[in-house]
Amino acid sequence: MKNAEEITHCIQRIALNDSQVALKELYTYYFYDLLRYSMLYTSNPRDAEEVVSDTFFMVWNNRKQLLDIKNFNSYIYTVAVSYTHLRAHET
Repeated sequence: MKNAEEITHCIQRIALNDSQVALKELYTYYFYDLLRYSMLYTSNPRDAEEVVSDTFFMVWNNRKQLLDIKNFNSYIYTVAVSYTHLRAHET
């Protein structure tokens, strides 16, 4: 399990060095919790997996702004919920 300092270090590596390795570390750390959380909204494992993938795609695309985020944990769950709501409106 990662502590807050390790998560912050991953975020810094992503934002400052475009580290895909650090992104994968965060993905691995958050994957199952985000998947379970997304399942509360989607009730479909495949949709929940796509929500998690979309969430990390957004993290990567916005990596230069990651250092401005005060609470990454809240941010990542907020992004996931946004994607679950978008997915619900698509169906």
